[in-house]
Amino acid sequence: MTSLRVVIRMLVLMGASALAAFVSAQAPVASLSVVRQVEVTKAPNMKHTEKVWLPAKQGQGFFTGYGIQTLKRSKAELKFKDNSILRLNERTEISIQDAPQLRRISLEKGAVWVRVAKGANTEVHTPSCTATARGTTFIVVLMPNGRVRVVVFEGIVDVAVGGNTVTLNGGRSRNPWPGGYAHGTGRHRHRLVG
Repeated sequence: MTSLRVVIRMLVLMGASALAAFVSAQAPVASLSVVRQVEVTKAPNMKHTEKVWLPAKQGQGFFTGYGIQTLKRSKAELKFKDNSILRLNERTEISIQDAPQLRRISLEKGAVWVRVAKGANTEVHTPSCTATARGTTFIVVLMPNGRVRVVVFEGIVDVAVGGNTVTLNGGRSRNPWPGGYAHGTGRHRHRLVG
């Protein structure tokens, strides 16, 4: 009888865990502040011509797996539950996969400013590099020619290009690295990848 109770308790706990995971997967991961001309899609991984973009609304919930784009002369801000902030410049397109262990932002075009809350792991992916940060503030710009600029304001960001990873610290200069250059200006650190 004791082993039957243990099995029943395990099944109840497993069911409760599965239910909690399902509910959290359905909850918004961030809220959206919109200035104007911002659109969202539920299918960010489709070809641009196949995506269905819908106008975004002030305070709208943003779910994992969604895409967002800003149009000409627009910007948007996402505030995450862990107090991280993501700002999109005009003509920017991203998608977000948010999990407890890692927030993954895919930057398709444009520029994002990211403030990562302490303890939150965040990666910004572009076609040519991945910037990984923990508790820092930085910018990633994907230029029309495919080059990427990473600017670190404070903290540390690891930038992976091909098989190489370079650590960028806010406010310090760095020697050039393959495929681009790095330099420091005041409190900012720039890296052009390409």
